[in-house]
Amino acid sequence: MAQDLKAYNGKILRVNDDGTVPADNPFFKSDTARKEIWTYGHRNPQGLAFEPGSGNLFASEHGPTGGDEINSIKKGRNYGWPVIHHQDTFLPVVMGITSRERAKPPTSSPGSSGMAPANALSQQTLPTELSTRECRRGLAPSRKPISINW
Repeated sequence: MAQDLKAYNGKILRVNDDGTVPADNPFFKSDTARKEIWTYGHRNPQGLAFEPGSGNLFASEHGPTGGDEINSIKKGRNYGWPVIHHQDTFLPVVMGITSRERAKPPTSSPGSSGMAPANALSQQTLPTELSTRECRRGLAPSRKPISINW
């Protein structure tokens, strides 16, 4: 469903405050796609944050067996799910492809379920590390750094 432009599943949508659709949305004039779609091919986007100053949008999402991502969200881009993913798999490789045009490799992160801009994001450069809290069943939350290779 994430690749089906007539479905809302696996999409990031963009609408005006009053619920109308902006005319500059990438699929606004399409008869074969939902006009509200800004990006598609997402597995499970759970956090969105705008970078202060630049207004760049970032999304965090996680996969079923790893392959957690932090993506820079760009108008009309296909982020690949389920055709392209960068997660552990326990099934035999059938397709023999690892990327698709406009599907960029994600940056790994441990299952984030939300995002908030940090002070580092308000500078002109992106951070090389983020800090995240990780909760596991039966254990207290722990704090781990995430290395980012932009």
